[in-house]
Amino acid sequence: MNLSKINGIDGGTSFLDDSLDISSKVFSFDKNNLYFSDINLEMNKKINKSIYLNLVLAKQKYNKDVLEGKKNYGIVSSTIAVADVSYKIKKGHTIRLEFQELLSEDDATATNHADGGWHMVLAEYTISPNWFFAIQDMYNYGNYDEEKQLHYVNTSIGFMKGANRFEIGYGKKRAGIFCVGGVCKEVPSSNGFSLNISSNF
Repeated sequence: MNLSKINGIDGGTSFLDDSLDISSKVFSFDKNNLYFSDINLEMNKKINKSIYLNLVLAKQKYNKDVLEGKKNYGIVSSTIAVADVSYKIKKGHTIRLEFQELLSEDDATATNHADGGWHMVLAEYTISPNWFFAIQDMYNYGNYDEEKQLHYVNTSIGFMKGANRFEIGYGKKRAGIFCVGGVCKEVPSSNGFSLNISSNF
């Protein structure tokens, strides 16, 4: 087996098996050349002066073999539904509830399986302009491996001042690709405390 060295934008390197064909013709719609596709519909509606609703329906296709350097997953198709409701209790105090559902389907030729279906529920309380408190549960109910049908519960408290944001959290996080500010990286699963500090310039 021959491995090709890929230099990442972050200065790191990864290796891909040469048997993976990662070439694609411009404007080709051949399924075998698909890396990623995303079609979505979003609706934002102010119900009244206190309630704001955001709905999203998305259909995605993701070539796990090429984009993550995996083997025998093929193209994973998913349907994602999101409902986000914000309720303004009084001036400066808002509660937000978010519900997500992800249904995924593997390529018929795949011998490995993706993670299956997920539920996600988030409750967030904001005291403008500085504080927020949140609790989130992600449940991998559709995993093909029943031992991996787990809940990932996280709680967090954050403080915002100007362009700075400080957040401390505790809980269980799943392994996967996480993207922040257009930068994506693969992270392992973890359980414990986290501290995030960010600034905008």
